[in-house]
Parts: sequence; C-alpha cells; structure tokens
Amino acid sequence: MARVVGFKRSERRTNRRATAPVSVVLEGETRPVLNWSLGGFVIPYDKLWLEWQCPVPVKLLVPEGSGDVELDLEARVVRQDHAKKELAGTFLELTSHAFTVLNRYVARRLAGSPRPV
Repeated sequence: MARVVGFKRSERRTNRRATAPVSVVLEGETRPVLNWSLGGFVIPYDKLWLEWQCPVPVKLLVPEGSGDVELDLEARVVRQDHAKKELAGTFLELTSHAFTVLNRYVARRLAGSPRPV
C-alpha cells in the first residue's frame, strides 16, 4: 500500500509526496522513484549531474493494469545529494492526461485497490 511521506510544518511542500512505486527513465536508464508528487521526484543517482536548471526529457512509468502507462514529460534537475546518491527533479508541466493518470494511480493505491479504477 502507498504511504504519504510527512514533513515538519516548516518543510511543507505544495504537493504531497507519495512512495507508491513508479519509475523514471532519465538519459536512457530506468530508475525507481524514491518519492514523488505532482510537482516532481527523487531518484537514486550516483553520477555527477552537469545540466542544472535545463529542461530534460523524462519518461514516467506508472503501473496500470497489466502494464505501465508511459508519460513523456519534461523536468528540471533542482538538487543532487552526493552523500545520499540522490537526484531531485521538478516537472515543468503536467499534461491533463499525466495529471489524470497520476491522480487515479494515487487514489487507487490509497484505497488499496490492485486493479485499475
């Protein structure tokens, strides 16, 4: 079951984070997402990132029924933690289709439903 990650009041984000399993394809490599929201994502990443604040194409893979829904999006890398080997990105714009898919996925996970809604 998905869980929502909470933070101190001073660290509140615009969008709540979820740990429901999705993946991101970045530079041709598929990586599990550690946590994500409608605003962005955090992934394991141990290479040095050089293109700060530049738009980067990413593919978000969201489990749906018997396969994954692939969402082609643009993101911007906003943070890299070398000690934790993590990279954080923010989505530049979610299409209405991407917004619907992600909202449906979170609602289904929180309800504990294993099948598509």
